[in-house]
Amino acid sequence: MAKESDIILYHVKTLAESFADQFPHKMIKANVLPIVEPTSAFANPAFSGLPIPNFLNKLTYKFSNLSIKLLSKPIGQFRAKFDLPKKFSVPTVKNIYGISSHFLSVPQDFPPRSKFTGFWFGTSSTELTTDLTDFINAGEPPLVLTFGSMPFKCKFDIQTAIVKLTKQFDTRIIVVKGWGLDQTERLENNPSIKVISSAPYEKLFPLTKAIIHHGGIGTTAECLRAGKPFLICPILYPIGDQKFWGNHAYKKGLAVKPTPISKMTEKIFLQSINELLTNKQLYDNAKQIQTLIKNENGLEKTIDEIEQTIGLKQIF
Repeated sequence: MAKESDIILYHVKTLAESFADQFPHKMIKANVLPIVEPTSAFANPAFSGLPIPNFLNKLTYKFSNLSIKLLSKPIGQFRAKFDLPKKFSVPTVKNIYGISSHFLSVPQDFPPRSKFTGFWFGTSSTELTTDLTDFINAGEPPLVLTFGSMPFKCKFDIQTAIVKLTKQFDTRIIVVKGWGLDQTERLENNPSIKVISSAPYEKLFPLTKAIIHHGGIGTTAECLRAGKPFLICPILYPIGDQKFWGNHAYKKGLAVKPTPISKMTEKIFLQSINELLTNKQLYDNAKQIQTLIKNENGLEKTIDEIEQTIGLKQIF
């Protein structure tokens, strides 16, 4: 099937590079994280919690490219089944990133074949529930707290801290439950708190004031699309890209300085929320980048890049 296809669009985790040498002109690597292609601009985001000196930035990407080498034996067996040589080298292919260059600049040492086309946004068919919209419309826009589906542990009682922040800052909050935040019994009947299991972020975030989240690039992109400032509390730490996005958003004036949930205290949590609620510059900056991202059309640009590649291949 790959031989008969015009283009193979793949993610590095699929190990499609194990046969990319057969038709490198057909292969396009699709990424939402810049963790494979070496650059001196920043260390591998997958190691964002480690103190890596700048001169080692490029070296850190070697660890993301070990999968082919570590699986060389089964990959060689797979290739042999199709009469391909067991030994091969991974070719250079086109890279398309679902990242906005308005948020993260394209590294100057990336080759021309590497493109940041903009975030790849979708639209859910799920609507916000009536009880949720009623809660939102009952007062000033609330905060949102969501740590995704990842389990986590923290040093303080997060339920107590959530109740405290509603009183201390006279604000309301929507809490999205997850595996790490499955205990919400003390929040359920509080009129300032709405606990939900899930909601389409592209519809929820624009109706809120700001967002507290774990730092995944998908949630981060939705904050930017909604024009809302945020606080990232990385769960994956020190290994993981979440602190990378938190630090970068902080430096761009779009978010409060991130603190990993494992290092968070109630005092730091409440201080960070206060900053998130009161720093007007965060809100101004969030609105500015929202306009840029809305005009970006990331999916359309990605389709154009793919179609251009097909056109070039057909010429030759």
